[in-house]
Amino acid sequence: MTGQLETSSYLPGLPPALSAWGPELSDWPEDLILTLEPWLLRLSAALGPPRSAESHGDGPPDGFAGLTRRGSYERLLTTEWLLAEQHPEEFLRRATQGEHLFYALARQSPAGTTRTRVLFDAGPHQQGAPRVVHLALLLTLARRARAGGADFVWGVLQDPQAVLHPDVSKRSVLDLLAGRSIRPALPEDFERWTSALALGPRPEADDLWLVGGAGVRAVGPPGARRVVVQEPLLDLAVGPVDLSVESPGHPPRTVRLALPPSRAALRLLRDPFEVIRRHPAPDRGPAGDGLVFTSDGRTLFARSGPGVLMRRLRNGVFPDGPPTSLSAGGRPVVAVGHVAKRTWLLLAPDASGRPRLLSFNRHRSCQSSFDLLRLPEGVAADPPGPLTLLMPQGGRKESARLYLDASGHLVGLTPVPDSPATVLCRGVTGLGRDDGQPVFVVFRSEHDERPIALRSREGGALRQADLPRRAVVWLAGVERVGRIVNLPSGSGSGRAFFGLRGSVAVEVDAGRWYCLHPRHEAEVDVPGHEAVVGALPFGGEGGQAPGVVTLDGDRRRLHLRSRHERRTVALEQPALQIALSPGAPVAAYTTAGDGLGLIDLGSGGTTWLRRSEPGA
Repeated sequence: MTGQLETSSYLPGLPPALSAWGPELSDWPEDLILTLEPWLLRLSAALGPPRSAESHGDGPPDGFAGLTRRGSYERLLTTEWLLAEQHPEEFLRRATQGEHLFYALARQSPAGTTRTRVLFDAGPHQQGAPRVVHLALLLTLARRARAGGADFVWGVLQDPQAVLHPDVSKRSVLDLLAGRSIRPALPEDFERWTSALALGPRPEADDLWLVGGAGVRAVGPPGARRVVVQEPLLDLAVGPVDLSVESPGHPPRTVRLALPPSRAALRLLRDPFEVIRRHPAPDRGPAGDGLVFTSDGRTLFARSGPGVLMRRLRNGVFPDGPPTSLSAGGRPVVAVGHVAKRTWLLLAPDASGRPRLLSFNRHRSCQSSFDLLRLPEGVAADPPGPLTLLMPQGGRKESARLYLDASGHLVGLTPVPDSPATVLCRGVTGLGRDDGQPVFVVFRSEHDERPIALRSREGGALRQADLPRRAVVWLAGVERVGRIVNLPSGSGSGRAFFGLRGSVAVEVDAGRWYCLHPRHEAEVDVPGHEAVVGALPFGGEGGQAPGVVTLDGDRRRLHLRSRHERRTVALEQPALQIALSPGAPVAAYTTAGDGLGLIDLGSGGTTWLRRSEPGA
């Protein structure tokens, strides 16, 4: 029976630590599950095991139930008596230190199903942040009751109708959020619940819980268990919230919970199940929109409000100096990069439709600012969108900066005031750098009849070079195309990633990735529950087998896949955004609590550049 219960409770896609919480979390959005995960685990530990798993019983003795460090010396372990004969001083030392082992008595449990009853205080001091704690406690107590084979019901103390909810569903969760009262919980509130709860003569046998403010200590029978949630002194965006788990015969257990980000907390208070409609993001892979490495992997840029945060890295994984914040008066940054020993920002167009290029020196001083002419029709540079990389088209200081927009336009931007932007190529799905030269992927549908051409300047005039519909293109200098590798046909998106040592990975079909390396080419199949986040050669002779790096559906594991091998690297926390370095076997990822970490894909070690708060 127990095995069937655990199997049916498993829900694919949940974090491993919550894999058995399926019935309680089946309706919840994935991002809120990740937000609540630290709370649920800490509350589960604080509430203790279900009654069926507790060691004390109320019935007659029924054999032995293992070993314990407390008990009568009539049940002292035989080997302990042997120690008393051979080494009496050690025997006395163990006795004074409480180290003796005794046989634990097992007792028969009374017939009948254990009942878990929970009443929530919906008074004025339990709104806001404490209400978020109520939601987490509802889920935790329901899971605890199910694990102990008990039936579970709950209600709101101030409810004049004394309505019991027999489950934890979308509707019942919304009923809990809507159950507000203008007065605190009073002893007479519990009297109204006496008949509805059908309590036995001993409340502790019924597993009765009262959740609320300090006033719940005066409500209900003395044998009830209580969770006292204190109203935070600070606002909802700061927290934290303190609570005390008080059970008869046990010392109180105090837990401090750091509140989730304010946007997530407001969703939890209003409607956790509301579908959030967002602007469609370009299909460039999972969750790396706010992180980008330079092509050498020595600098990491992370979106921070309208600006960016720059972290220089030593050996690709260790921070080299403090972070640097770059912004331009609140104007959103859409692309960033290092060119000619300067950091360049591409700012979103202003009201007149003109974007701006800014350059900063190593001391964060703005060296130059160029307002460009309006972008060509169809070129996108408006937020929200992914933070992309600016890179030089050639090796000279005055050469154009290449920018790939969300619509697949490869654009050349010249750092000269009032200069026009040039669309060099359309249908581009990825832009990288190999051996100092730009490389990009063209992937066009068979039904797309528009011409594919690379445009560049030669002697002051624009020229075109015909390109295949699907290919990886290496540029050789500013004016000419170098090497071209044709891609196999398929109906995939053409998403492309560029990695270490010139490796490239392109999605040619759903779940089928074509991986290239200077020495090898291979096709790698990726399961549907994994999302590709980068290209990386590994395994094989000399570490040259081309492959991809994928993020598992639980967002806690990275898989390194080649045609014949797979290796898994565990993340310390679930990843919200992730990006691979093209200069080192390193991935950067953000977490729910605003943490930012760098993980070495070889050793699995993590360096935290910005660690999230515990419980956030």
